[in-house]
Amino acid sequence: MKRGSFKVPIHIGDVFGRLTVIDGPYYEPMQCGVVRPNWVCRCECGKLHKVAHGNLNNGSTESCGCYQSERRGKTLRLHGESKKTPEWMAWVAMKGRCNSSYVAGYKSYGGRGIKVCDRWKDSYLNFLEDMGRKPSARHSLDRKDVNGPYSPENCKWSTPEEQSLNKSNTVRMTLNGETLPLIEWSHRTGIKEGVLRRRKRNGWPDERALTTPIFATSNRIYNHNNP
Repeated sequence: MKRGSFKVPIHIGDVFGRLTVIDGPYYEPMQCGVVRPNWVCRCECGKLHKVAHGNLNNGSTESCGCYQSERRGKTLRLHGESKKTPEWMAWVAMKGRCNSSYVAGYKSYGGRGIKVCDRWKDSYLNFLEDMGRKPSARHSLDRKDVNGPYSPENCKWSTPEEQSLNKSNTVRMTLNGETLPLIEWSHRTGIKEGVLRRRKRNGWPDERALTTPIFATSNRIYNHNNP
């Protein structure tokens, strides 16, 4: 095997960022057939870390990994964040439902093609910037289009009641070009939800079902056509 060349020499005691070279070089074979030189370094945090010669020289490795961890932690702290905030947990749960087949609910999300947008999939801070804080403990992440992705345009914080109106199996009715969940039409028209559902089952057109009044007689509910 051919040994990789030392373009810039490294010596014991040299310092690269937080790393101090304490031993080496050691040679390890690479897939291309070249043997790469590696050095053993001690990080300022006390950990030993093996680093490729080239990574020390080009500055791509300056610590055992603690510097990157501190930067991530500092960024989160600047935003008043920790990994236990409700928003963080919502972000983690969202990704799990879409990406992990062993997570409960995957079949209804990732299993049927629901994805997390590129802006959110690797950045919690982007998610937080777009969604903001949950308005209350009762709110949870909801998609406006239940067949669409998790994205800034398609997501909002919703209460359980609001989410119940946005399920894929929610019955919807249309009147004068406006489509709403059946339960919302019940509130608007005053026609009981059960009556509207029965009319739908019996094949009534939406306009007829929503505009035909009901009458109460002898504590029983009737309508003109006895649906």
